[in-house]
Amino acid sequence: DELPLAPDLVCEIDVFHLSKEKFKIYADLDIPEFWLHDGESLKIHKLQGGEYGEIERSEELPNLTSAVLTEFLRRGQNEPQFQVLSDFQSCLQENK
Repeated sequence: DELPLAPDLVCEIDVFHLSKEKFKIYADLDIPEFWLHDGESLKIHKLQGGEYGEIERSEELPNLTSAVLTEFLRRGQNEPQFQVLSDFQSCLQENK
């Protein structure tokens, strides 16, 4: 029996608990990137040599950085969703 393919990245929002134990689980599943939002910022972690290290720019989606994702997540809490999504789409188009 073949195991199903792992996703290219996993994104978790973990405001109340630390997800440090998840790093080992995702590394064992060989998931290349783990994105973690702690309620304030989103950090991108890349699997290298069996462990995750923080990186600024996603390698799976290279036009996305921690700073850009954090900015839009913050805006989404205070601005109309339509405007934030529209601006996010424009940002993605500009950074192709």
